[in-house]
Amino acid sequence: MAEKLGQIEKALVQLRRIAEHRDAGAEQDIRKLYKECVTELQGFIGIEYAKYGKDDGTLDYSVLRNKSKQAKFLEELLAHIDTLTPQVRNVIQDIMEETYKLCYGGMVDAVISSGQVEKKVVKDLEPLKGISARTVTQAVKNPIDKLTLNEVLERHRKDVIYKIKKTVTLGITNGDSMPTMAQKVSEYLDKDYKKSVNVVRTEVHRVRETAFDDAAKKSDDALLRAKTGYRMVKIWRTMKDSAVRDTKDANHVKMDGVTILQDEKFVLSSGAKTDCPGKSGVAAEDCNCRCFLSRDMMNDEEFYKATGRHFDDKTFDISDKNVIIKSGAKSGALDPESDKAFDHADRYYKSVRRMTTDVKRISQNTGFSKKDINAVKNFIFIEKHDLGGSEKEYFAPSYEMAQTWQRLIDGKNIQQHDLTLIKHELMERELISKGMTQDEAHRLTSEKYNYKEECEKYYGSLKKSKKDR
Repeated sequence: MAEKLGQIEKALVQLRRIAEHRDAGAEQDIRKLYKECVTELQGFIGIEYAKYGKDDGTLDYSVLRNKSKQAKFLEELLAHIDTLTPQVRNVIQDIMEETYKLCYGGMVDAVISSGQVEKKVVKDLEPLKGISARTVTQAVKNPIDKLTLNEVLERHRKDVIYKIKKTVTLGITNGDSMPTMAQKVSEYLDKDYKKSVNVVRTEVHRVRETAFDDAAKKSDDALLRAKTGYRMVKIWRTMKDSAVRDTKDANHVKMDGVTILQDEKFVLSSGAKTDCPGKSGVAAEDCNCRCFLSRDMMNDEEFYKATGRHFDDKTFDISDKNVIIKSGAKSGALDPESDKAFDHADRYYKSVRRMTTDVKRISQNTGFSKKDINAVKNFIFIEKHDLGGSEKEYFAPSYEMAQTWQRLIDGKNIQQHDLTLIKHELMERELISKGMTQDEAHRLTSEKYNYKEECEKYYGSLKKSKKDR
């Protein structure tokens, strides 16, 4: 099965490279349009100054008014800018449609070419490669921040026209020279160019991920109809660099590696839900996002191994409101001994096993080395232990430890017993490595770092606080 997964993702990597190359070409075309516009405007301004300027190289409205050229000057100046917007819109529209067709057809072909789908599934998927023009048009119409592409570009056009008109009016009033006037106009157009590039990057990214997702949905439907036992799975990926957003409004660092079924939605830190990056409808999440999804086909056993869930299990949302005491909100805690708490802990432990950034974040939040935190994570969540049974097994899930681990990740409302847990597990692990049994090591460690006792005091205070309200 590993070869099949590699083949699909390898094809998608190549498709992303082609899409990015075409995107870069579109940006160059837009840059060319803006340069041509700037050249035309500078030429126009130079001619007007030469015709109507004073001997000192300035131009003022008294001269233009005397020659009945005041309104005409602004009208002709802004006409050059007006021709720019539809040209830019056409470039963006073309690249969006090209990207969708490339990625949609490429995704379907990647599944077919993997060689791992049955003939009846291939037969079902083959017609999908020929996508209709109407489907493409509908797919690329998705609003940007609740505005259509045309509305966004029109808003930019009106903004730049207003600013250039104001700049020209003030410049002439203040006696700006021709070079100064031309430079100011160029600067505003350069700012507008950067906005257009931001639009094209955001939209092409959205369309690319949407195309992959739409095609993956069709593939997943085909797999389900054929009762193959396999599902399409999607995994959130970041660029793994310092530019990946990690703010109070959007945290994509935390999303890296999150794996769900094709028909499920990702739950983002803002609370927004989305099928894929760039499509949440929240500007802080979508604008200039570079995240992408990798794709696999998995059977139930493989999916469980990757996520700790079976196909029929509901998606587990590990956000604070569902699992963890909110910072400062003590009344939000569950009874640690309740069935509900155990269920939360069981699912949370499974989610920790697939986390990829928790060790680094806990190290940053506590001052412990990544090596130590990784050792603690492995000891509590990953490794199996001799607990007296016939086979080694995982530690039983603990709601208190689940809460501790999440608080350490978030770096908020960290309690003393949270830090005690790290010290306790490091010492217990060390004693076991020296030959002690797990029970002996735990008992000796608790004499120095008694996590359980500190937890009981903490949860006791929570219950008392709740009763006193």
